[in-house]
This record gives sequence, C-alpha cells and structure tokens, in this order.
Amino acid sequence: MKELNDFGCKRIFTEKESAKNFERPVYQDVKEKLRFGDLFIVQDLPRFGRNKEEIKKEWE
Repeated sequence: MKELNDFGCKRIFTEKESAKNFERPVYQDVKEKLRFGDLFIVQDLPRFGRNKEEIKKEWE
C-alpha cells in the first residue's frame, strides 16, 4: 500500500473475495466510482479475474 500512496493514489480499494466472478461488492463499488481519465491499477491480475478472455470480456 505504501507504494500506491507514494505513487499518488488517492483511493485504494482492497478486494478480499475470490476472482471467480465479477459480482464482487468491492469491484462493483470501484466500477461505480471510476470516471474517464482515472487510472485503475490491479496489483495481482489473477486476483482480478480467472483468465485473460474473462477479463477482456468484462472490460469490453
């Protein structure tokens, strides 16, 4: 977390649930708060989604 603060991140969301789907409350909260121009950093990609195709489909 220190690295993210040092980078200038103002809001840091921590997801505790499994990446089995994208219906996680913290992730849904992030999606509601993201605005054009925001930078979205995922520290550990396997914690975000199960596979590349699934993640790509979510962001399309």
